[in-house]
Amino acid sequence: MKALHLLPPGGTSWGGGIPATLTSLAESPQLQWVTFRQVPLDQAAETMRDWRPDALIWHPACSWRLLPQQWRLRGIPRVLVEHHYCRGFELHQVPSRRRFRTMLRLAYALFDRVVPVSHGQSDWMGATGLVPASKVRVIPFSRTLDDFLSLPLGRPPHTPFRLGAFGRFARQKGFDTLIRAVRMLPAGSVQLLLGGDGELDAELRDLAAGHPGIRFLGPLSNVPAFLRDCDGIAIPSLWEPWGNACLEVRAAGLPVIVSGVGGLSEQVEGCGFVVPPGSETGLADAIRRLIALPGAERLRLSEQARDSSIGSWDRFCRSWSNLLRELR
Repeated sequence: MKALHLLPPGGTSWGGGIPATLTSLAESPQLQWVTFRQVPLDQAAETMRDWRPDALIWHPACSWRLLPQQWRLRGIPRVLVEHHYCRGFELHQVPSRRRFRTMLRLAYALFDRVVPVSHGQSDWMGATGLVPASKVRVIPFSRTLDDFLSLPLGRPPHTPFRLGAFGRFARQKGFDTLIRAVRMLPAGSVQLLLGGDGELDAELRDLAAGHPGIRFLGPLSNVPAFLRDCDGIAIPSLWEPWGNACLEVRAAGLPVIVSGVGGLSEQVEGCGFVVPPGSETGLADAIRRLIALPGAERLRLSEQARDSSIGSWDRFCRSWSNLLRELR
């Protein structure tokens, strides 16, 4: 079987590591019966004509502009992976829900299968009637985790406590709320390490100005090494269909604080704290609780976090193998 991944413009540079995950998927033992390729949309027609794939896997964000291109794909088995939209995105980013949902219903109707990347995202699709349940196959997103699973467990926390956060400096990620939460805590109780960059870099630095416990590390070239130096992680996103950062943190065996949105809250059951999105007081309280954890409870959370991540990559590969067999 030949399966063609269709990527947004930018191709393999898109999506914070998603193309690399798709490459690892193609190399997995469960998928050796499938030959994969990845191309950006502007190369799709030529590749389909020359390579003649047996299935198409769509990854770009749906839009009114792309509906005609999606319509032209008919005649070959088609899968859409919903990396982008979720309940929180609709709440914060969509001025007209009726128009937005109409677009999604039209787009999803053009595909044989729709793949939500979390159960929370799937629940939103079902509650809003975006796609028939018979078309839906939930496959929580994953990645290879060996570099994270090799990090040591049970390390005593630093003084002050090192709280990490990393990702794009965009409104979605909620780092402004995190900085305000840290400012509410007693001086010297926590050091916030922020890894990443983006359009809000200057705004976030201004918000943190004068606080000796907030450090900006710039883009991270080695996430496992960053996590090794942290005692806990905060992921305060306003929306997140899945949140691969949370999976990496769990594999590293770190307790995590997340916003109760999308795929984040379902990832931390038994191994972290869930707070309301956008709540600096809720976030500050969770940080206090994390710092105050007794050693035995901290170790339990770390072990539970790692245990919850083990097998996720194998399940991801097996689920994709099963889905593609449905389309043969």
